[in-house]
This record gives sequence, C-alpha cells and structure tokens, in this order.
Amino acid sequence: MAAGHVDARITSIEILRTESPTFGGTAFGAAGTYDKIVARAKGTLDPADPHNAVITDINLAPRNAQGLVEYSMDVCMFQLLCKAATTNQSQAMMYVKNHSDQQNVVVPNSVWSFVDNQNVKINRTDPFLAGCDNGAAFELVYTAKDPLVLAVGFAATRDLISYLRNDTTATNPAKGAIRATLAHGQSQSGRYLKGFIHWGFNADEQNRKVFDGVNPFISGAHDIASNERWGDANATGRKYQRHTIAKQEFPFTYEVRRDTESGQTNGIFLRCQGSGTYPLIVHTDSGNEPYLKPTFLVTSDGQGHDIALPSTVRLYDVGSTQHGPSTTPGLGVCQQLSNPNQWAPYVRALFVDLDLWTTAGVEPPPSAYARVSVGTAVPTPQAFPQIPGVRYTRWVNPVAVQDKSRLPYTEIPEQSFNAMLKSNVLPKDMPVESASEGDLAQ
Repeated sequence: MAAGHVDARITSIEILRTESPTFGGTAFGAAGTYDKIVARAKGTLDPADPHNAVITDINLAPRNAQGLVEYSMDVCMFQLLCKAATTNQSQAMMYVKNHSDQQNVVVPNSVWSFVDNQNVKINRTDPFLAGCDNGAAFELVYTAKDPLVLAVGFAATRDLISYLRNDTTATNPAKGAIRATLAHGQSQSGRYLKGFIHWGFNADEQNRKVFDGVNPFISGAHDIASNERWGDANATGRKYQRHTIAKQEFPFTYEVRRDTESGQTNGIFLRCQGSGTYPLIVHTDSGNEPYLKPTFLVTSDGQGHDIALPSTVRLYDVGSTQHGPSTTPGLGVCQQLSNPNQWAPYVRALFVDLDLWTTAGVEPPPSAYARVSVGTAVPTPQAFPQIPGVRYTRWVNPVAVQDKSRLPYTEIPEQSFNAMLKSNVLPKDMPVESASEGDLAQ
C-alpha cells in the first residue's frame, strides 16, 4: 500500500512592512522605481519526502499533528511599481493650473513627454508655461495596468477580528476572552474604518458583528478609495489637489440620506441596515478638519442645515488643535507658528467613553460640534476675525460632485493662456481635472 500524499508547502506569508518606493525613490533605467516588501513566511516539510531526506537530522526535528516539520523565514521582495500601459501620448493628457481658483488647462504634447512608463518630463522653459510659477500644479491622466484588488484589506480585517472573537479551537490565542471589540483609527486609518463600515465589512460571512465600537479620528468627511479600481488609499484632497481620487464625496453622513447635489441616496450605515451590524460610533476631529476635511458635511444636509445624528453616533470637535500637534512651535512653510496644543487626553477620554458605551451601556456625553442652529457654524467669509499680523486667505478645501470622465483634448494658444494666467480668469468651458473609474489612473 502507498501512503497518501501529505501537503508540505508554504502555509502563510505575513507582510510586515512596505517601502513605496524604496531605495529613496531611485529609478533604475527603463525598469524605474521599486517597492520593497518585508514579510515573514511559514511553511512545512515532509521528512519522508526524498527531496527533504538529504537534510541532516530532519528525521529528528519536532513535528506537528500531520507529521510535518514546521519552519519560518524572513522574506524581502522587490517589485516594480503600478505603470502606464503605454507611453503613447495620444492615450494620456496633462493638465496644469497656476492658482487654486483656476480650472485645469490641457498642456500641449509638445511641452511634455514620457521618459518611460513610470516617469514624464516637462519642459518648464516652453513659452506655454511662461506664466506658471514654481507652485503650479500638474496632473497626468493616463492608461495604467495591473491594479491592486484593494478591498481584500477590508475582508482580511473582517476575517481576523471575527476569528479572534468567534473561533473556539485551540489555535485561537484569544479563545473565549473577548467581550467586545473596539477600533480606533487616525486620519487615513480613520477613513479606512468608515470605508470598512460603509462597504458592509462590519458583518462577517455569518452576519455576525465584527466591531462593537469604532472611533474614527481626524477623518472629517473624507471617505477612502479602497474599493475601486486604481483607488489611492493615501490620497487626501487639498485646496487644489487630488480631488478626483481623494474620495471627498458623498456619502458623508452616517445615516442614509438623499444628496440633492448628486441625486444619490447613501450613507456610511447603508449596508449595516440589513444585518443590524451597526457599531457604536464616537467620531472625533481636531480644529483642522472643519477646513481641510469639511466635517460640517457629516452633520448637515449639504445645503447649510443641521441634521440630527443617529442615536448610535456621537461627534466631538477638539477645538484649537491641529491635525498632528507639533512638538515645538515653528513656522515651516506657514504664515503662523504651528500649534503644540495636544488633543490626545481628550480623544483618550472619549475612547474610554466608547468602551463603557459598548460594554456597560453607559452613554457618552452629548455630541459637541459646530452647528448652524446655535451660531457656531457660519459661512466662511464671516468665520475669521480681523487679527493684527494675520492674513486670512479665505481658502478652504472645496467639495463638489466630480466629473471623472475623460474629457476631449482641448488646446488653447500660448498667448491666450498667459493672458488668462495674468488676469486669473479662465473660460468656463475649459476642461477640469478628470480620471475615469475604469481604465484611467491619476
């Protein structure tokens, strides 16, 4: 009789960290730049396999229940970054604008070119760009290849937490020990948690709740582009940057609402409705998010009116703090000194409140945030007092329904472009920043 085949193989690979790009961003000729992935791999060997029998003392090594020898190893991999599918300029468009209040203008093909499928070069001496200063913003829309299946990350988080909560086997290190699960995320990871809930991952495959309580911090009204082709989970919209890829778009609210601007009906809790897997939410922000990540859209109808938050949500603004408090005040590139005021004690206390809410039913304090009804949320032109030595630019991070279609190539004469730069006025029919949700990446 022949013994049955025993499966000896790599059993798991854990990604420990990723450097993107690595080698300080150095490009290696036509190959371009690389990502570095550091991981830990685990595997098994069958001592009876002739391929392994040559290993000295393998027959004496400890074995698992299947009679296999287990091992682990460090892994370091280098991979080429997400590239352009073609360097044909007719399949790409470059845009430029010199000021945040301008619309994007198409840059003629004669002004820029592909170096390879990861890099482009711009001729800043070309007369077409004569009116653009060093702060001009350039955007390239191109056909890309090999997108990552990003939302696997949501599923991995869901399945890990569900396993730790519910698995009753001896392999679960937390078997029977978990009373409740809480999640805290700051900035990008805070946006990740909201996306996790919005896409329905707070219910596992048996419709059991994954997180009982969630604390998204300094996420404002931003979503995260982690469940779409060519999504950029790191992208954050600024005054005139990355609006088409930053997921600064509806839904903003936890409850399901109809948005009058886009005509959509949606909400962060949309997919929780069917399974009843709403987590309790303590949403916290610094004094920065009302400007950078318009928090008001979380608590309003988008038309300047307050809305009532769901009973399962509390929202708190920690005023007079910045996104990340500085250790030592300094100017950097700013007009005023950076702010060392700490938000950590307040956020920590509110996280304890979330713990008590989920484990003991003790409700947190009432929400505290700017509202129209009490005069603490006001239109931007009235929002900043006259202070000697302070120049308020009135710049805010705009939010609008994004046109992500690929627009036709439109050129304007050099003389007309420079004249418009000087006057800071561009025609209304000029193309705006764009990238399709299909085969284009920005």
